[in-house]
Amino acid sequence: MKNPFKNEKLQNVNSRLVELKEKRESLANEIEEIQTAMNDTFESYAVGTIEAEDVRKAEKLLREKKDEYKQNEEMISKVEAVKTEVKKESVPYYKEMRQKKLQDVQKRYDDKVQDVHEARNEFLRQLNELGQIKKEANRANTEYNNVMADIGEESNPYLTGIQEKPFIKGSLGVVKDNETIGVREDVQRQAYEKVLPQFAEKGGEE
Repeated sequence: MKNPFKNEKLQNVNSRLVELKEKRESLANEIEEIQTAMNDTFESYAVGTIEAEDVRKAEKLLREKKDEYKQNEEMISKVEAVKTEVKKESVPYYKEMRQKKLQDVQKRYDDKVQDVHEARNEFLRQLNELGQIKKEANRANTEYNNVMADIGEESNPYLTGIQEKPFIKGSLGVVKDNETIGVREDVQRQAYEKVLPQFAEKGGEE
């Protein structure tokens, strides 16, 4: 995905600065090497192994490298000044890109909210259907007691129904979240703000 905050002009300026600073380091090393060699050159001249012309050549090379280093430093200063201007010019651009990005994110968020609302409504519809199924057990017990009363047998108001799943996990934590029919608020927030609970992943188990 293309980075909307990528500024090609600023990147080019930064690349140029990297080149100049690498050249600075290279020239500084060369100058240091030449200065070290100059000491040997003067010693060689003093003992007569080289001529004055050789000394002048070494001095000329040192001056050239120092001049080149100075020119490079001037270039660095100028490019850094350009960088400052480019950064200032980029502020409105970055603001505009941020606004466009936020608008895009807001639209996708709002669209997904609609999906979440529909999923929530479908969950409630399914929960309602589940509750209706549960009530069938109560009706079965009522019908049973009515029949017992009709034939003169004692009815039992405490008949057990079906084995229901808990709505949410209790404080004792005996039941796992993936075994409940409801969803605790903290589990909802975990999915919204952090990561999807493992049991909710496709094929996942807690």
